[in-house]
Amino acid sequence: QISSVAGDTICVGSTGTLHVVAEGGSGGPFDFIWSEGSTGNTINVSPGVNTLYTVTVNDHCGTPPVTQQVMLVVNPIPFAGFTPQPPVGCSGMTVQFYPSPNTVQIASSSWNFGDGSVMDGQSVEHTYSYPGTYNVQHTVISTDGCRADATMPASVVVNPKPLADFSASNTEVSVFNPIVDFVNLSS
Repeated sequence: QISSVAGDTICVGSTGTLHVVAEGGSGGPFDFIWSEGSTGNTINVSPGVNTLYTVTVNDHCGTPPVTQQVMLVVNPIPFAGFTPQPPVGCSGMTVQFYPSPNTVQIASSSWNFGDGSVMDGQSVEHTYSYPGTYNVQHTVISTDGCRADATMPASVVVNPKPLADFSASNTEVSVFNPIVDFVNLSS
């Protein structure tokens, strides 16, 4: 008889382990034959969808073979995409990060803003104090425990604040000398 068959729950792209324990009959040795062709009491599988596996156990001593089924549940991977608003600005700008819609429930959401700052939360905002180009990473974990990461290179560009400056060629203006030339020194 089969005393237990342990199934598994995995995320798309992961490997699941199925294990069967046999007892009784002649006491073994037992042969295990799985519906996908593997032999042995433990198999590792990576289906893309929920899959029902059948295992047949035989002791070759006249005891009829025993068959049992076990379901491997495959949960979808969440989507970690996001949109920064605004993506470009000047030092001191605050950016709102909006996660992309998901078809699965999200248990946790974390952000790495690329400037050494991190934060947890779905929709978050962050203030960038210094000029630079920042790669932002968003990590989500579904309620089923499936994880996804998305890194958007150069997702936020922070420019230095402009400096308004000029010089004048003539600082003493009169009716006889009315022309002043200005030179733009702004950066």
